[in-house]
Amino acid sequence: MEISLKKDNSNNATLSITMTQDEYVGKVDKALKDYRKRANVPGFRVGHAPLSIIRKQYEESVRADEVNRMLQDKLFSYLQDEKLDILGQPLPVQDQVDFSESSHVFEFELGLSPEFDLNISEKVRLPRVSIQIESKDIETEVMNLRKRFGQMSEVDVAGPEDVFFGSFQAVDKKGVPVEGIESKDGRFTNDVVDSRYLRKPLAKIQTDESCEVYANKYFKKDFDLEAILKLSPEEKALSTGIYTFTLKNIYHITPAEMDQEFYDKVFGEGKVKEEADMQEQIREELAKVYDRDVDTHFFNTATEHLMKTKMALPVDFLKKWMTQSGENAMSTEEMEENWTNSEKGMRWQLIENKLVKDHHLHVHKEELVAFTVKMITVRMAEFGQANMGPEELEKMAANLLEDRNQAEQLSEQLLHDKMMTFFKSNFGIKESKSSIADFRKLVQKNK
Repeated sequence: MEISLKKDNSNNATLSITMTQDEYVGKVDKALKDYRKRANVPGFRVGHAPLSIIRKQYEESVRADEVNRMLQDKLFSYLQDEKLDILGQPLPVQDQVDFSESSHVFEFELGLSPEFDLNISEKVRLPRVSIQIESKDIETEVMNLRKRFGQMSEVDVAGPEDVFFGSFQAVDKKGVPVEGIESKDGRFTNDVVDSRYLRKPLAKIQTDESCEVYANKYFKKDFDLEAILKLSPEEKALSTGIYTFTLKNIYHITPAEMDQEFYDKVFGEGKVKEEADMQEQIREELAKVYDRDVDTHFFNTATEHLMKTKMALPVDFLKKWMTQSGENAMSTEEMEENWTNSEKGMRWQLIENKLVKDHHLHVHKEELVAFTVKMITVRMAEFGQANMGPEELEKMAANLLEDRNQAEQLSEQLLHDKMMTFFKSNFGIKESKSSIADFRKLVQKNK
């Protein structure tokens, strides 16, 4: 078989395979003879039907199977031999084949993976924020803890910091419930409301009464209603951001007194004796939380830089493949609607694969087990079980990793951590200081 490849500047390609009758006739004849041995044809004993009858009934389908198998073998061996990476799967060009001719040309459309370089060096200086913990941050966290462990009582009218609890039903602009999003219970405090269009109805709302809520308009910028409601990615994609809120209860919280009982409930028995100790504990915990937030922002900054990498995606092929890829094929309208996100996803996957390959960031089994053991150790400590032995922890990790979904999620988390370490070591860093309030504004601005 002869094979040739033509491609354009955007990595859309056509692969042509020329096959002669001599290359498949013998295999078709052998397959027909093998089938004759077990064929059960009416009027003949099993295996004794004339080959001419077998050929008449089955030659076309057998020939199609044999030719298709030979084409697939040749196609993928060629890609392997030539070290060609492709995106998606080859799409056969649907032309009618005349098998009476001595040779035939079969064509496949391909999308070749683009070649590109990543701009990673210490000369590339990426901004990284250092959050300064202020007294008011600690005071805010102290009050949050006092409220969390405080006394809750139902009231008829909400005060400035009281809690509204009820159900949220996602609706469209006409107020019709959105299919695919179930009603969810949730709560918010009066002090996160940032619109008179919501304050006014909340001032007089009664139990079982409803009002319209815009998730992205009616609250302070650092309050994410859809995160509170724990919408899945699929539900977020369906959401209009508009909800019908139906009140169930209004709660007033009387903050807990800062005494030894309070300290023991929050930090564990005897670990904190006075307010100064509590503030130091809170400062340490806030530092950990802020560091995680800063790392996440830095990771996003690094990925945004890498996503600017120029690469020639085979757009024509990919759009066609998305509309012809079997059971998951999209309509042309769906494909165009989702193209921007799909294109970003493919670009990032190519970048991530290159990072892993070029800089040896692969996740190895022993690393994943150790990572899972560490995660379990932290979780068990949170529940007061900090004395588990290494054998028991490894057994729990092995059981957890038997679940394919859990194993994939943990593998992705570990890869994320390895990439974070790599980014910190290989990019230049431009440090700046910020308050937590200004940092949150920065994150919101970059969303």
